[in-house]
Amino acid sequence: MSYRTKQSLEDNIMKKIFTMVIAVMSMTLSYAQTAEEIEQSANRVAELLKLEVPTQTNLEAVDQLTASVDDATKQVAANSQKMQDYYYRMIGTPKGEVTTVPTLEEWQALGSDIKAEKELIDVLPGKSEKAAASIVELKDKATANPLKAAKVLKEVKKATEALNYSKKAIPMLGEEMAAQTKFVTSVIASMASGQ
Repeated sequence: MSYRTKQSLEDNIMKKIFTMVIAVMSMTLSYAQTAEEIEQSANRVAELLKLEVPTQTNLEAVDQLTASVDDATKQVAANSQKMQDYYYRMIGTPKGEVTTVPTLEEWQALGSDIKAEKELIDVLPGKSEKAAASIVELKDKATANPLKAAKVLKEVKKATEALNYSKKAIPMLGEEMAAQTKFVTSVIASMASGQ
């Protein structure tokens, strides 16, 4: 074998080794980033679930908003839990009884669940505006009738607290939904391409 042939063969081997090292490093970084995303998701959901759902206020728009935010929170938490479960099963460290690797179809079904969750979240800002308007109307009643002002102002305070709960939860819901969408879309794309 000539020197050039031997050198060319060594260069090809080195290129292959280098490519494999880069691929392994890339995969390791990808899983590390994914693990970090899963941890962030768990933290966001924990913060959401810490929020105390207000009691009914007797203002229909405020109570509807509170119920809708609570429903969306439950849906987001369930989808995040499923996403975390699928991830841990995918990397071989399942946290529950099911140990099989989730299929592409399972990930796609989760993607559909997240789309349904998005529909729940998308209506919240409009409901929030209606709730705020109903609180303003209630305040106007207090100024119109001084005899009932104390009672009405207590209702206003309670309704405002419920509205503040929703205003705090809505951005958190949107952030978690966006993270879920990005994560699940990425996994589906990788699985569909055979990576």
